Amino acid sequence: MDYLKLKDLLLIPLDDAHLVKGVRTLSENFTTQRDRIGEYVLSKELVSAYARFYLPTNIPKMQFLLENLSETIKEDLISRTFIDFGSGPGTYSLAICETLGELKEVKLIDQSQLMLDQAKKILDSYFPNQKKRLSTSLSQLTDEDILFFGNSLNEMEIKDFNKLLGKVNPKYIAFIEPGTREFFKKAIEIRQLLSSRGYQIHYPCPSIEYSCPLLKKEVEDWCHQVIQTTHDSETERISQMAKLDRRTLPFIAHFYEYQGKKESKSSGRLIRFLKETKFSFNWELCIQDNNLKTIRVEVMKKGLDKKAMKKISVGALVEYKIIKQLDDRTYRVELVNPAGLF
Repeated sequence: MDYLKLKDLLLIPLDDAHLVKGVRTLSENFTTQRDRIGEYVLSKELVSAYARFYLPTNIPKMQFLLENLSETIKEDLISRTFIDFGSGPGTYSLAICETLGELKEVKLIDQSQLMLDQAKKILDSYFPNQKKRLSTSLSQLTDEDILFFGNSLNEMEIKDFNKLLGKVNPKYIAFIEPGTREFFKKAIEIRQLLSSRGYQIHYPCPSIEYSCPLLKKEVEDWCHQVIQTTHDSETERISQMAKLDRRTLPFIAHFYEYQGKKESKSSGRLIRFLKETKFSFNWELCIQDNNLKTIRVEVMKKGLDKKAMKKISVGALVEYKIIKQLDDRTYRVELVNPAGLF
């Protein structure tokens, strides 16, 4: 891709001095002055500076994520609609088209009309034949879509993300967000939420069925990716002038696929009553999983005959379905046949 074309595609032309000034302002808004983070989307000059500097330097993140997916998945993505939620100037829509070729369709969603104007100008130039739609609101999703977040989940509350998922059921969900300890904590919540909704993870975790081991380390650590890259000579020159390193790129990327909720049934022997809470009966079970081991389960009280549950004896066989794994030995479960315990 010829990034020099970007200079002619900006909303307003920028000489080096104004570009560097804009990039420094953006960097401050993203780091030390986060209370002003939303202001840049209201300025043509800052939107143009963002597109010229951050668009080409963020593209390698998407390329890296796609390189770590199977060929089968990448071939499937081409036949689907890519929904770029919080698209900005179209960075990741541009990146996926550049890497995989034209998709069935790309939909760019952003609250800033200026960003959408900038995105349209860029995408129309680089991929004029790509079917595309741009909007300030998300009107519709289908189970065939790819729902993608690029540095937008970072600004979204988990409750709002959950509310969004309550309306839609896309085939794939992916995000590329800041590689910070703070966002890692949010990524873990998102991972748990998507697991409960029947999603499996393709990157970066080997499995979604177990809790993240970094949460159990004595020294606080977090899972993120770091790539080393170089950019076109003009971008490298602006980086040096702005004194911003864009060769080392830390970020957090996840990629999920909806596969439906598993209705697997498990069983275990009740060996101990643990502390009862207002909302749950907490038990210790002995189960067979390659070998014998004990686990803790939270049986939610809602919907159960609480008086009858008090009659359950240690030694009863408990059949259950796992709703959520809380840690490597604790599960929230639903009883399969509560009446059979009495």
